Amino acid sequence: MLPTSKRSRRLLAWLLAFTILGLPVAAGLAYASYWQSATEVVSERDRQLAFLSAARLRDELTKFSNTLQVLARTPEMSSADLGTRRAALRQAGARLAVFDGGVVLLDNFGTVIAVEPERETLIGQDWSNRPYFLRLLGGPTAYYSNAVADGPQGSLVVVVSVPILGARGEFTGALAGLFRLDGSTSSAFYASIVRLRLGQSGSTYVVDGKGWLLYDSSAAGLQTGNNALGIYGVALDGAGRVLRTRDAEGNEVIAAYAPVPGTDWILVVEDDWNILTAPIRRSGRFLLGVMTAGILLPVVGGVMLIRQRQLDARRQEEADEEMRAVKQLCDWMLPAQVPLVPDWEAAVARHEAASQRPAFHDFFLLRDGRLMFVLAGASRASLTTALAMAGLRATVRGAARHDPLPGEILAGANALLVPEMPAEETISCLVGVLNPQTGYLCLSAAGSPAPLVVRQDNAQPPLIAGPPLGACLDASFIAAEVQLAPGEVLLLISHDVELEGSEEKDAVGLARLGVVLHSLPEASTLAEDLSAAMRRYVAERPPQSQGFTVIGLARNYGRDGQREEVKTPW
Repeated sequence: MLPTSKRSRRLLAWLLAFTILGLPVAAGLAYASYWQSATEVVSERDRQLAFLSAARLRDELTKFSNTLQVLARTPEMSSADLGTRRAALRQAGARLAVFDGGVVLLDNFGTVIAVEPERETLIGQDWSNRPYFLRLLGGPTAYYSNAVADGPQGSLVVVVSVPILGARGEFTGALAGLFRLDGSTSSAFYASIVRLRLGQSGSTYVVDGKGWLLYDSSAAGLQTGNNALGIYGVALDGAGRVLRTRDAEGNEVIAAYAPVPGTDWILVVEDDWNILTAPIRRSGRFLLGVMTAGILLPVVGGVMLIRQRQLDARRQEEADEEMRAVKQLCDWMLPAQVPLVPDWEAAVARHEAASQRPAFHDFFLLRDGRLMFVLAGASRASLTTALAMAGLRATVRGAARHDPLPGEILAGANALLVPEMPAEETISCLVGVLNPQTGYLCLSAAGSPAPLVVRQDNAQPPLIAGPPLGACLDASFIAAEVQLAPGEVLLLISHDVELEGSEEKDAVGLARLGVVLHSLPEASTLAEDLSAAMRRYVAERPPQSQGFTVIGLARNYGRDGQREEVKTPW
């Protein structure tokens, strides 16, 4: 039922005004954005077409230079005998017929020494200043010139030139093939461009480096002139771009141009703008119709959805920030390094999972030289639990000064944590004290997995774990003792490594873990071997449960390298 109060009606009126006035503005902006994006796509399409067409034109031109290179590589053309070179040029006359302006043979000084078909007036002329000769001195395999007046009777031609190299790679001359630019459709040069069918939907132009228009697909034949650089009111350069302008008839066109690789030429592809964008305009009108119809639809649901998403995003941001704080706090609680104890090797293998729960481990030496170690982990990932674990760390460190037993330390920490822990959140913890001289360890656990001892008889300490910290106030924790002989390893495993499921499945999994760890090499490589073994163990587990922390304590062999016989009291 709609609200009837004055304030509610005013709110609905403002909402209706926003719908009637605001949405058309939004629709217009959306249409403008759509039109801009669509026209950019069209422009990019023409630009890519221009570069593709320029590459295809270069491939077609390569066929002509290859014809000359085949002749230039023959021994006769690099011969020191002038007659031999002229004879080789005459014999290749049939193959060189594609060059309707003829083929000119130049010596290494740029002097014309032969022409096919013969043009006696050219023999002996110095063409050493021609670009298509000078450019070959720098080492290119072929050069395609701009329009030059070196054709028959001074006509305009385009020259394709290749170097002639001697047996030792020295420059001995050049072959120059000439294409006439007289507009004849029988010209091989002109026919090759037409055959490519460049820019089928519009016009295509080829402009040389001097601004001469060499090819115009909209004309009956080739057009030449020196005003091509100003054809669109701007100077064309070799970078390649797209222009929207008007042609000579005033029609709006889009012209994309690109450099022809290996030449000084520029290829221009021109299309009628109205024809190109006709489908876009039809789609735009349909889009405007849909947006106009959408103005009549209620917007309250959309506003509520946006607010809900903003709320969800804010909650997610807060959760992420909390997890970052949890990680920083947990990183702060970790010791900087594992302590060095004579005749013992201590190592930690730790791997964070995608949804790592707060965990920490700690080492510190007591006043009498014994080593106390702690391994703790939370049941849930929250800032409250992480702060509780920080309090647990401080409690254990403070209790270590008074030299209590591990069970007493856990009982005292539990009494402090029960009133502070949130419901259904607990902390598992294992505390141990090692006497390095005798190898005796005293262990007590609260909700932690029993430690594993890698030894020959596979006997394990009968440690009975009490309830997790924070679960109940009157919990008690029983301590167990174990003695490690030289060469044996004690492994303290975080609660993350326990397999989920039945007790039978857990027992099988932990037994398999024991077999893996029993094959660890000498204690001197404990850290690397322990990390590698644990990573293999959790490799088949789901990513969200692949986090773990394992502490390894290994007693080294004596100086004589022999294992001592030590009985283990419990």
